[in-house]
Order: sequence, then C-alpha cells, then structure tokens
Amino acid sequence: SSFFNPSIVLNFDNVKKAFYGGKIFSLNSVEGVASSMMSSYFEGYDAFDVVDTISQITLKDLEARLKTQLFEEKSSISVINPQV
Repeated sequence: SSFFNPSIVLNFDNVKKAFYGGKIFSLNSVEGVASSMMSSYFEGYDAFDVVDTISQITLKDLEARLKTQLFEEKSSISVINPQV
C-alpha cells in the first residue's frame, strides 16, 4: 500500500513521539493530571492508560481505524486560490 512509504512511516513516528511527549508533559503538573482525569471520566476511559495506548499504536492500527472512519464518498475538498 502506498500508505506505508518511508516518508509516511517516518512522519507517523515523529507525530507519535510528539503526541506521546505532549501527553507525558501534561501529566507533569497537578492541573494537567486533574484535567486528564476529568476528561477521561466524562469520555469513559482511564486517563493513565492513554500513555500506554499511544506507545503501542502502530501505523497499521491507524490505517485500520481510518478505513472504518473515513469514506471517500462522504468527503469533499475545497480549493482556495489566492487572488493575485
């Protein structure tokens, strides 16, 4: 699949690391932990499982999820041309 070309894999790894690091950083303060716990309570997941989930997700997992969430027939595109 063209989805797995090297530049996409590298970009996925970079985004995953950034998201993981951001989540860890957010747990570095009482406010961040409280916010994560409150959000997870209302959304129905354990706030402390998120870090493990992020570390374990693969590009194949993401592709499988996107195939169940995104449908070409229900998408649109907008092209904005700047006025010169």
